[in-house]
Amino acid sequence: MTKDKDDLLARLYLGLTLLRNGHESRGQTELLNARQSVHDWIENILTSRSAEAYWDPNKQIRSEIKKTLAHLAGTSRDRTQILTNAEWLGAEVEEEIERVRREESQRKG
Repeated sequence: MTKDKDDLLARLYLGLTLLRNGHESRGQTELLNARQSVHDWIENILTSRSAEAYWDPNKQIRSEIKKTLAHLAGTSRDRTQILTNAEWLGAEVEEEIERVRREESQRKG
């Protein structure tokens, strides 16, 4: 497990690593929990901090998470698709964090 359970991306990448190394059940569980946590984290930012309402403005990240969670709830679990989607999510959240930092810096400067 990760040292910091609140590090959502670490949990996502842990799930990816577990899944790639053949730990299917634990990897999928980590990915499922990480996706839901990222979704909830973004929703919390948007509802509790109006100044940061520019997080995921087009709801692309949250929409993709919802689609993936629905897919995972089904019986068909395409391992390649799960890995691809989790990699996309990690990269997208990292880019979103950087984008928000740039916007905050511009707003303050």
